[in-house]
Amino acid sequence: MNHNYPGNVRELENAVEYAVAFARSDEIRSEDLPKSISTKEDALPKIRLKPLKAARCEFERNFVQAAMKECKGNISRTARLLDMHRQSLQQKIKELDLKFDELKDD
Repeated sequence: MNHNYPGNVRELENAVEYAVAFARSDEIRSEDLPKSISTKEDALPKIRLKPLKAARCEFERNFVQAAMKECKGNISRTARLLDMHRQSLQQKIKELDLKFDELKDD
């Protein structure tokens, strides 16, 4: 139930066929499923948990940095890419304490 099935319906269908073929009884149990599905490691991605506000700030910082590098430090192009006003982007850069020199592609 916790598996996200990145292969969608085909992956689910294959898992059921595998379980039916290898089940040791009339009932399918979790140990009858393919290892890629039955292991708990696949249930949730491994992430380092932190307060939501800190995680959001880190994400925004990395996202804006990546966009600025993509646009070679051009604020107007970056604002268009991010679908925001130029002034809002400048304010966000200041809020995130990003240095303009760090935002240019090397």
